[in-house]
Amino acid sequence: MEWAAVSKPATSNPVGVKGVGEPVLGAAASAYVCAVSDALGGTMFLRTPILPDMIVNAVEGQPQSYKPLEVLV
Repeated sequence: MEWAAVSKPATSNPVGVKGVGEPVLGAAASAYVCAVSDALGGTMFLRTPILPDMIVNAVEGQPQSYKPLEVLV
């Protein structure tokens, strides 16, 4: 296995550094959402964090209190 981007500075910030913690956070959030969804019988959650009111709404069969994400132009 080779990794070629180690010696190349990032162009997305003025310092040229790269973060290594972000991918792990995404994986942890996905695992958490999947675990809660599985515990509730396959309920789909469309965003994180999953808040207590979202779980209560899912258990009660009520619609979620959030609205779909909107893109502001």
